[in-house]
Amino acid sequence: MAACFSLSGASGPVAQGQTSRLQSSHTQSASTSMQPVSDLSPDDRLIVTRSSLTYTEVRHLAEFVLARGPIQGYASLRDYGGPLTRLLVFQHPAGDRDSDAAYYWLDPTDLLSADNGGTVLVSKSGKRWKRVFEGDIHARWFGARGDGTTDDGDALNRALAFAGSLYASTGRTQRVVLDNGTYYLAAARGTLAISCHDDGTVKEGKGKRLPSEPRMRQPYCVGVWPGVKLCGRNAVVKGKYRYGMADSSQPVTFGLLDESDTVTEAGLENLTFVDCFMAFGALSATLAGCIFDRLHFIGCGVGIYAAVLEQCTFSNIEAQRTGVPVLVGGQWVDRNDDYNERGGFADKCTIINVRNIFDRVYGDDERNIDQWFDATFFKSINSERRLSAQNNPTSQARAYPYRGICGFCIRVMARYARPSNSNVFMQITHAYSPRPAVLVDACQSAVFNGVYMERVGYRDHRKRTGAVGAGWDDPYLGHGVLVPAFIGELDVSSCVSGVNIQQSFGVSVVRTDGPVGAIQSSDCAFKEPDPRYTLPATTFTDDVTIRRGALRALDGVKHRIGGLGLYSVHFDGGSFDTEISLPKDEEVHVLLVLASRDAKRLESASSGLYLLQLSRDRKGALVGTLVSGSDVLRFAVSLRSMLQLQAIVPGAYHVAMIGNRPFET
Repeated sequence: MAACFSLSGASGPVAQGQTSRLQSSHTQSASTSMQPVSDLSPDDRLIVTRSSLTYTEVRHLAEFVLARGPIQGYASLRDYGGPLTRLLVFQHPAGDRDSDAAYYWLDPTDLLSADNGGTVLVSKSGKRWKRVFEGDIHARWFGARGDGTTDDGDALNRALAFAGSLYASTGRTQRVVLDNGTYYLAAARGTLAISCHDDGTVKEGKGKRLPSEPRMRQPYCVGVWPGVKLCGRNAVVKGKYRYGMADSSQPVTFGLLDESDTVTEAGLENLTFVDCFMAFGALSATLAGCIFDRLHFIGCGVGIYAAVLEQCTFSNIEAQRTGVPVLVGGQWVDRNDDYNERGGFADKCTIINVRNIFDRVYGDDERNIDQWFDATFFKSINSERRLSAQNNPTSQARAYPYRGICGFCIRVMARYARPSNSNVFMQITHAYSPRPAVLVDACQSAVFNGVYMERVGYRDHRKRTGAVGAGWDDPYLGHGVLVPAFIGELDVSSCVSGVNIQQSFGVSVVRTDGPVGAIQSSDCAFKEPDPRYTLPATTFTDDVTIRRGALRALDGVKHRIGGLGLYSVHFDGGSFDTEISLPKDEEVHVLLVLASRDAKRLESASSGLYLLQLSRDRKGALVGTLVSGSDVLRFAVSLRSMLQLQAIVPGAYHVAMIGNRPFET
C-alpha cells in the first residue's frame, strides 16, 4: 500500500516543532503495533493517495521525512545508503506529473531477488527494498505511463511477471491494473509457438513420411502468465497495427507464454483495444476457467484467440471494424486426421452479450487476413499437401475445410471431428457482415437464446447497395459459394430460440437436427428456405442437396402423411426398380424427385430436383422436368409397369420422392 505525507519537505524550526508534536503525541517503541490512519491525531494524519496505506508506524518515517522529505524517485532509493530500513518513496523525481508514493522496507534476508523496477528495488550496495502493498498490482508501479506515446511493453512485462510469480508461490489469482490512460504497445518482446506443425511422420500403414515442417512462431508484445488477470480502469490498449496486414511479423498484444499447457484463472476485464493484430492469444494452451468481460475491440484483426477452451466465460464484448472478436481452435498437428488430436474445441463455455458490427467492404485487406490464417496459422493446406489417411471414418479435416475468419462474430473451428460440447450462446448481435454470426464446425448440446442479425451475408458495409443478395459473390470463397449458415452446425441435442434476422442472404438460417423456435425474419433471401437442416453427409456443389438426416427421416415411410406420399431409397448402380406401380386411376399424379450422386475420385458430387408426372397409359420412358441442379437421372417404366430410376452416370445415389398421392408398392 502507498501513502504520501503532508509534511514532506519541511525543515528548520517548523520541522523541529512538528517532530516534537509527533513524538509527544505518539511515543512508540519498535515493537508497538501499527495504528490505523483514522486513529491518528490531526497533526500526525497521513494524506492517503491512490492505493491506501491504512496502517503505518509514524515514528519509523517521521525523522527522515521531516529532515529530508520523501525519497524522490526509484533511482534515489537505489542510491540510499543510510541506516533507515523503512522509507517513503515517490516513484518519480519531484515535479513529475505521476509521482506516486509508496512505502518500502529493507529485507535483510534477501540476497538474490532481481530488481523488477516496481516491487523489488536493489540498491547499489546490494540491499533489497520491497514495496508494501495488499491487493491489486498496478502497472504504473513498474513504469507504465499510459500517455499514448511511450511504449509500455517493458513495464507491463515486468508487472505481469511479478504477478505470475506471486500466483505460482501462493496459488491466489493476481490482478494487474491498468489505470486511466492509453497504453501504447508496439515492439515485440519475444515469440510464441504456433501449434500447426508436424514432423512428417504418420502412423503405421497410413502413408509415407514427409520432410518435417518448420516450427513457426509469432511475436508478442506482453507475455501473459497463468493466474494473472489484466483489468482496466478506463484504460485503452493501442497498437500500431494497420488492418489487413497478416504475416509472421505482426505481434500478439497479450500472448499466453508457451511454458503452460493448461492455464486457469487468466483473462481480461474492462479494456478497450485499438489497432491490434491479435489483442489476446493463447496460441497453443488450453484456457480453463478463464473470464473475459467488458471488452471493446476497434480495428483489430482478431480480438481473442484460443486453441482450446474449457469452462470459460465471455461476456459484454463489443467489436467494430474487427476481423473476428472471438476465434477458437483450428490448428493442424497430426497428419493422420486422428479424432483425439488437440486441434480446437470449446467445452462448457458461456458466451453472452456479444455485439459485433463488421462494417467493412470486404476487399484485399480481409482477403490477406483470411489467406494468412488459412495457409499459415491453421495449416488447412494440410488437407491437400500433408494430410495422410485418416484414422476414423468421419474426416473432420475433409468435411470442414477452412473458410476464413473475417466477418464472423464467433468462430469455433473443430478439427479431426472433435466436437464442442455443452456451450451456451446468449444475446448475440451481428450486423453489416459477409459472414455468419456464429459458426461452430461440430457442436453437441449447444443452447442458443437470443440471436439478432441484420444485413448479414451480402451487405458488409453501408456503401453496398442493391437488393438482398443480388449479384453477390463471396469475395474470398469465390463465385456461387455462400456462407454455410448463420448459426450452426448443431446436433439433435442442441436447441435454438429467439432468432431475429433482417436483410440477410445465405444458405440457411440454422443448421441443426435439434428443436428450433420461431425465427422472425424480414427482407431475407435464403438458398434453402427451410431454417432447419442436419449436418451434411456430402458437400454438394449444386443448388439442390439431399442431406443424410433428411433421408433418415424419410426411410421406411411409404404411407400417407397429410395427403402426401413419401418415398426414399439408396442405390448403387446403373438402374433401380422402385416397385412403385404406375397409377390406375384418372387423377393427376405428380412426383417431386430429389436425387443426389456422391462424389467419386474423379467426379464431383451433384444433385438435381425434378418434377415428374405419371400417367397410367405411359409406356417406355418417362419425362422428368429438371427444375434445378444437375441432370443426374432418367425415369422409365419397367417390364412390370413399375417406376424405374436410371442413373446417367453410374454411382451411389440417394433419392427422395414426394407425391400428391400415397405411393402404392
